Amino acid sequence: MQTLLKKMINNMKSPEEKYRNDPQYHMLVNMLENMIHEAQFTPSELREACIFACTKYEMNRCSPRQIYHSFEEKIRFNEQLAASIGSAVNFKANKQE
Repeated sequence: MQTLLKKMINNMKSPEEKYRNDPQYHMLVNMLENMIHEAQFTPSELREACIFACTKYEMNRCSPRQIYHSFEEKIRFNEQLAASIGSAVNFKANKQE
């Protein structure tokens, strides 16, 4: 928990501050820079790969199964609501007769 809080506070710092103060961030930046120097990837490819990795992470955080169950629950709720409204309308119609 303390590490998460530390990371959240660290995210408010500039990249230069993080590089100087966060050993993991420092190591990540050095690793990426070495990949550029060794001609393994261009800066554009690294940016693209980082964005793709973040996108993949976000997409996998909510599984399709969770979305499906949530969707099923909404359908059931809407069906129950429609049935309740229908009952209320029928009740009102019968009462007016």
